[in-house]
Amino acid sequence: MFRKFLFLLSTTLLILACLAPGASAQQPTPPPERPDAETAASAEPAGQVVDEIVVVARRREENLQEVPLSVTAFDATALDERSVVDITDLGAFTPNVTIATTGGYGFQTSSATAFIRGIGQLNTSITDDPAVGLYVDGVFLARTQGAVLDLLDVEHVEVLRGPQGTLFGKNTTGGAISVVTRRPAAKFGGRLSGTFGRFHRGDVQASVTGPLHEKLRASLALLSTSRDGYSRSPRAWSPSPRRSRSPWGRGRRRGG
Repeated sequence: MFRKFLFLLSTTLLILACLAPGASAQQPTPPPERPDAETAASAEPAGQVVDEIVVVARRREENLQEVPLSVTAFDATALDERSVVDITDLGAFTPNVTIATTGGYGFQTSSATAFIRGIGQLNTSITDDPAVGLYVDGVFLARTQGAVLDLLDVEHVEVLRGPQGTLFGKNTTGGAISVVTRRPAAKFGGRLSGTFGRFHRGDVQASVTGPLHEKLRASLALLSTSRDGYSRSPRAWSPSPRRSRSPWGRGRRRGG
């Protein structure tokens, strides 16, 4: 009886010894620890970090990602990279937006016609209201004459698509274009740039900003543009004695 008990005990111990490595091998491997949010954020490459874009599309400063509107915003750096000179250049970089110059009275090219999502006003008469509102620091430009603005010393530009009558009032059926100028800085600084080209073109932009007093700041921006004409007719106003001079054209005389 005792021998039988020893045999069973030894057999049981042998079986347990054989199953021990397998049992330890079948133990589940604990999952790797996940990094917390701060560690993950610091491990992301710098190029994948989205900078916060602040807009005033709803009459207050907000993050662009939190604004429930269709907005296209350009800061000063984006405008320089795209060589945007005036507001007519915005149409080339903004979806569903067309901004062009028109003749108006006296064939003036300073009148702007803006269309957003196909809605706009083609007539530039002084008695007609635009369908796309243009605002500079919140001030509404009520007429299209002189609306081709040079974007000088600008902080950012916002293009709001869709009716904006709730916050911007009438004349914004198609949308609104808001230009926000640069605020005076707390430290002295300035900027100078120039563009030169054919036909004696010369454009110079200069701006300076800084504090005048402990509680007073100011900024000054200047722009000068110049360019000659690019067409001429060498045969116009010929001094030939047998040709008549007329503002409507040239013709031969009859007789001596």
